[in-house]
Amino acid sequence: MENLPQERIAKLEAQMEGLKIDVADVKSDIRELHSRITTTTREITDHIDDKIDDLAKNDADQHATMTKKIDQMADRVDILERWRWMVVGAAIVCGYLIGHIEIISRLVK
Repeated sequence: MENLPQERIAKLEAQMEGLKIDVADVKSDIRELHSRITTTTREITDHIDDKIDDLAKNDADQHATMTKKIDQMADRVDILERWRWMVVGAAIVCGYLIGHIEIISRLVK
């Protein structure tokens, strides 16, 4: 009977050694996973930063283009407004002349 506990102890010690090896493997795997996660996080962060920089550049380019187009449109509107006032002024002068045509015809005679 004394042999039986010794055999069990030997088996348990063998199992314990196996568990120690398994724990060492798990720790190694965890370190590797941690390293991979850190590397992947850094790569994703760099990629996001690059995309944000690209978006900011595109936004600035679009803003410059829109500002230029708005300035061109404002210039065209200013020209149209000047023409409108010239036409209104000419219409007033023509209306006045037509309304006072008798006076003008007397002066011309």
